[in-house]
Amino acid sequence: MPSFPSARVINLDRSPQRWEAIAARLGALGSPFERVAGVDGRAEPERCAAACDQRAVEAYMRRPLINGEIACALGHLEIWRSLAETDEEMFLVLEDDADFDESLLVLPDLIAALPDDWEILLLSTKGRQPLWSKTVGEHEVVRYHRPATFAIGYVIHRRLLAKRREWDQPVRFAFDMWRFWAWRHGLVLYASNPRLVHHLQDQKSTISGSETRVTARPGLVTILRGALLRLGLYPRAWWQRRTVRRGL
Repeated sequence: MPSFPSARVINLDRSPQRWEAIAARLGALGSPFERVAGVDGRAEPERCAAACDQRAVEAYMRRPLINGEIACALGHLEIWRSLAETDEEMFLVLEDDADFDESLLVLPDLIAALPDDWEILLLSTKGRQPLWSKTVGEHEVVRYHRPATFAIGYVIHRRLLAKRREWDQPVRFAFDMWRFWAWRHGLVLYASNPRLVHHLQDQKSTISGSETRVTARPGLVTILRGALLRLGLYPRAWWQRRTVRRGL
């Protein structure tokens, strides 16, 4: 039986109250955890601009990413990379506005029920078009063809490091667009049902700050580029779906 994975909590230096609150909740569970300083898009705009391929972003999402969204992705990817520098088999990754209770203690049982190919277990979102599932008491783990968004809480396994050349690249889409991680980068994702991690209702996002997301209609060239890009993803997505249904 796997042990409870060590947690890494993303927290901005300007949000010490959030760190204190989530540290208390994790401490109550008896879970090992560490704070990871998040990348602050408000304080490091040049770093965010250099780390993002906005042309690809607009093709994927039909809008550019704001610095806060890029910084969010950079913070998560730093944790992914840091797994290679430890002897840990997996990390529980949490954002500092994650909400959970003692039901999270079922996590080792869910991990034990996963097939040996899993690389990410989503805890704060589900998806559409389930391909496989397994019941674990009152919970289940599911592999979706189209996993939904939200990256408030999830578990990564060091198997994803074997695909580092695939995912350790400039930011090309919002970090929580999980279907692109599966379809473009070939990562194997499952999700817990029901969700074990939620967003704290009284917490406002620290991602955007004073930034405003661009909502203007994209140009024709951007639309066509995005259509071609997505068209290129569909064969891989179809093959993954076919493979899972035939053999998982």
